[in-house]
Amino acid sequence: MTETMARPRVRSGGGSARHTLRTTRDFSMLRGLTRLLPLCEVMDGAQVEMINAASMDILENMGVQFRDPIALADWRATGCSCCREAICNPRTTRSF
Repeated sequence: MTETMARPRVRSGGGSARHTLRTTRDFSMLRGLTRLLPLCEVMDGAQVEMINAASMDILENMGVQFRDPIALADWRATGCSCCREAICNPRTTRSF
């Protein structure tokens, strides 16, 4: 008895339809973007001054820690008080 091996089924036909799908261009437009972020208000001068005063108060009273000796030397040159690695910046120092 001779057994015949069944060939696996392969696609037959429909090639032109697949080719048409691959080659036709879709020119439909995508939906426009919608902004979901809320609008923000620009600060006035008084609010900017409040933030500046609060940040200068932090620099003046608490200080900032620098570990780089070159940065420490630069801050000392501007007149800031240094306590090991902490810099306290008085409001009267000049900026870089």
